[in-house]
Amino acid sequence: MARDLDVLCVGGLVCDFMIRPVDAGVFTREVSYMDAAESNVGGDAANESIVMGKLGSRVAILAEIGDDGTANELRSVFAKAGVNTDHLVVRKNKKTRTNIVLIRPDGERHFVIFPNDFDEFCGDDLDYELLPQAKIVSIGSIHHLPLLDPAIPGYLKAAKEAGCITSADMCPNLGNTPEEMVIESCKYLDYLIPSEGEMRDLFGENWTPEEAARTLRSWGVKNVVIKLGGKGCYIFNDTYDERVPAFPAKAIDTTGAGDSFAGGFLTGVLKGWDLKKCAIFGSATGCLAVQAIGANTGVKSYEQALAVARTSPDWRDE
Repeated sequence: MARDLDVLCVGGLVCDFMIRPVDAGVFTREVSYMDAAESNVGGDAANESIVMGKLGSRVAILAEIGDDGTANELRSVFAKAGVNTDHLVVRKNKKTRTNIVLIRPDGERHFVIFPNDFDEFCGDDLDYELLPQAKIVSIGSIHHLPLLDPAIPGYLKAAKEAGCITSADMCPNLGNTPEEMVIESCKYLDYLIPSEGEMRDLFGENWTPEEAARTLRSWGVKNVVIKLGGKGCYIFNDTYDERVPAFPAKAIDTTGAGDSFAGGFLTGVLKGWDLKKCAIFGSATGCLAVQAIGANTGVKSYEQALAVARTSPDWRDE
């Protein structure tokens, strides 16, 4: 069967309102001057889908969105990146969730989240009929949406039965989802792409990437990629057991860097590249991401990312 979608991205979608630079003195000064204040699409699945759309993939997003003017603005961003939004779940008479993102002078960020009843995205919203149409099904983040977590193992299993490649990122487990859900999800994952912070949340403070990757492999994940921020990433499968360095960059805003990494990485998977080449390309898109304000604005095109990837001594065009 012909697959109309390269990637189906499932998970979070928000509006990020970015403010930069914010330092601790903002709470002691009566007035602070900012260099930038702007809004843009955010959320793990949203960021991945936009990055992959810009890189040339046929992408659709499955997430929830409000019924307001903000939703219309976000839809226009998706359209510009070529992302199919036909499968967004619209919450009638509700506002699209907004995060305030406070960006420090060094590019690190802190989120101010408004708790409400908007995060209703759950198993009932998952479209199983889309699975045979997609080459890759990517779960934006395990733990991001607590109501969705219980349905993730079954959706990944169905995706594998439909012949899809499966991938997932992770978030800190703020909803206290049982570890058994993660273990069950791992049985059906071809790729798991967590960050070092998420591994610390899962395994405790005294973990190493090597130990974490071996545990995840024992749970069933075929390929493990642990993002290490400015230190690069650690990759582990039947062929590779090594660290891939990050590209040098002056960070302006690290929001969405991990999602941009995942978008670049999965672009490589679509092209049939091996794990290391995918990781180098993901590092290139992550490098571009931190050099612009916004979770998905730094990556402009495949050619732009490829030019960065080619600066790696380990890159091979063949």
